[in-house]
Amino acid sequence: MTTTAITIRDPKDPHESITLPICLDAGVNRNLLTISPLKPTQSTKFLGVWISLRNNKKFVSQQVRRIIQRNCSTMKYKKITDKQLEYILCRVIGPQLEYLTQLTTFTETQCNQFSSPFRRLFKHKLRLAFTASNYIGLSVFM
Repeated sequence: MTTTAITIRDPKDPHESITLPICLDAGVNRNLLTISPLKPTQSTKFLGVWISLRNNKKFVSQQVRRIIQRNCSTMKYKKITDKQLEYILCRVIGPQLEYLTQLTTFTETQCNQFSSPFRRLFKHKLRLAFTASNYIGLSVFM
């Protein structure tokens, strides 16, 4: 079995290199397996989790924001109670986000920004003013 990788400099960016595809030869049946390496700045999905060599949080945070915005906009006009909303958040959306972000750590500020649409939605469902404190009736996020 051979693994030969050839690396050349990227003509557009001299600090980046391009790795040419790796061909694996098993030798028995003469089956060649070609693997094309990703750039260090690119992300790839493995078992539903996005992995990047340079720990690129931007891509995962955009996915989290998209999931939260999509779910909040879907539930905004539904006739559901705050208890049903809490259940959906804790049992459906929460585990999905937890699985997606298991290799990514976020700061407390980023987490507060992510949960902001949920807090607004909870206040809307509880018929509270948007200016009400986040600690009133919102123990789900604490």
